[in-house]
Amino acid sequence: MLDKINAVLDQIEEDRQRQLDLEPEANSLTFLQKVYRNSVLPLSTRMRAAMAALPHEVPKLGVSVNINDDGTFAQRLDAAIERSSQASKVIEHRASEGPMHSASELREPSESRLKTPLRRRA
Repeated sequence: MLDKINAVLDQIEEDRQRQLDLEPEANSLTFLQKVYRNSVLPLSTRMRAAMAALPHEVPKLGVSVNINDDGTFAQRLDAAIERSSQASKVIEHRASEGPMHSASELREPSESRLKTPLRRRA
């Protein structure tokens, strides 16, 4: 009976080793993929392998711009500055034609207070 248990345990150990065996042309990414796909390993080990492999499996998002450069960056910069200074939009404001109040009137609280104080709802 003990021999049978030892044989089963040896078989399990061999299966584990075969799951992580790499081909001669395999690289580190292939190894990491085998580790995080191996359900026998602890989850923490698989998570670390997945995080290490992630930058090599999925490209990062980025921005790239193609500019037709004629070698005159300074001229283009001067033209852009000139365009920005010409197109200045100004909002003109006129005072309303209503009664003007003095600063002292505005600072004092109005006499028409609420008859019932405002309360917060519970």
